[in-house]
Amino acid sequence: MKLDYMIDMDKASRWRVVTAGADAKAHLPYVQELGDFRAHGRYFTTREGLPSYLLKYTAAGEGLLEYEGQSVRVPAGHFFWIDCRKAQSYRTSEADGEWRVVWAHFDGPGCVYAYEQFLAAGGGRADGALPPDSGVPGALLALLDLYDAPERGPEADLRAAALLASIMADCVAAAARRTESAATGAVREARDYLLMHAAEPVTLDDLAGRLSMSKFHLQRLFTRQIGRSPNAYLNELRINRAKELLRATDRPVARIAEEVGFEDASWFIRRFRAHEGLTPGAYRRRWREA
Repeated sequence: MKLDYMIDMDKASRWRVVTAGADAKAHLPYVQELGDFRAHGRYFTTREGLPSYLLKYTAAGEGLLEYEGQSVRVPAGHFFWIDCRKAQSYRTSEADGEWRVVWAHFDGPGCVYAYEQFLAAGGGRADGALPPDSGVPGALLALLDLYDAPERGPEADLRAAALLASIMADCVAAAARRTESAATGAVREARDYLLMHAAEPVTLDDLAGRLSMSKFHLQRLFTRQIGRSPNAYLNELRINRAKELLRATDRPVARIAEEVGFEDASWFIRRFRAHEGLTPGAYRRRWREA
């Protein structure tokens, strides 16, 4: 294992090294170390090759993380979760000079699966933000209190495993919320662009390029949230506008097709009939005769 560090902490900090039972290690997520650090400006750790997962939650101040090509600020209310087998470096932010962090090193059955779910939910990011009412800080402190007790019952490792499972689940949920929020914003922007430019030539490639994402990802997100693909939504906007013009004007069908964004009148008629069950001319007559 590669390791370089500076422990620069206030005396009020707490730190416990834990030895879980052999059965717990074989069957449960288990704690290795944990603490409540009130770190000063010189605090840092650079490491690689430790068989452990590390979760750090910032209670106050700010930390900085370098991990897997990511440079992450970890302010109050945020956390990171990393695999310590991989190269990592974290430290107190120079801008703040103080970093109170509640943390746990842990490993064991189920942790690999949970960590993969966390990365998948967050798009590969190792950090996240927790809501104000999150149970993660309290669960981390409860773990510390559990192993701070001078005497622990035989159920201690089971209680620790339950707390770890809760912490991991909440962090996966936090990552998913952040990703879903970002996705919602992207879909809203795509929808608004289509609303404003429905009569213009717009392709899925154009739309994805504006949002700096792959067209396949955009199509999945849009379809999941809007209920139809971007192309189907665009056709719907155009046909709805065509219906207004068919009812309110005497313009020829070919001209209306062009005005609403269909370059080919025959294609417009086919799409209109597929959408409404009748041709544009028949639609106009129905409303004129009603």
